[in-house]
Amino acid sequence: MDFSKIIIFLGIGSLVGYVLYLIPQIYSSKEPAYDWIPDKDGQMINKLIAENNKEGIELFIQVIKLYGSTASITRLGLSGLPLLTVVLTLIFRFLATLTWFVGLYVQTNPRAHNEFAIAIMDLAKLTLGAFIGSFVQRTVSERASEAKPQIPPGPMPPPPA
Repeated sequence: MDFSKIIIFLGIGSLVGYVLYLIPQIYSSKEPAYDWIPDKDGQMINKLIAENNKEGIELFIQVIKLYGSTASITRLGLSGLPLLTVVLTLIFRFLATLTWFVGLYVQTNPRAHNEFAIAIMDLAKLTLGAFIGSFVQRTVSERASEAKPQIPPGPMPPPPA
């Protein structure tokens, strides 16, 4: 094996490792896009403070702290299992496409590559179905919890005889 290829491979690997090391540090030190409160939000927060609405103030602080991809995903309502299944679907779809291209251009055994790509694509379809199911289930359960009748406080009246 040629020594220069080893040096190039190690150099590229070191560069990739250094970039992967820097990415979390860059994003953890990133400040929000703005450090001021817009007028419309300022009026709302002033009203919440005047009413001493602690829950509303806490919700406002949680929402305003979100920025970037976290804010986008949260605003879409994706979290937990639905988010995981979307990510898995995208990974499987990428792998199926990559496998198909490799089989198309390498030509070692195109049929085996094609069958493998089809199997991975089936996994992508399966995870897409899981996403739809989990998202619908969460939406239905949220609506059901909102529609529960309110039970008045106090003792229950005796049943009619």
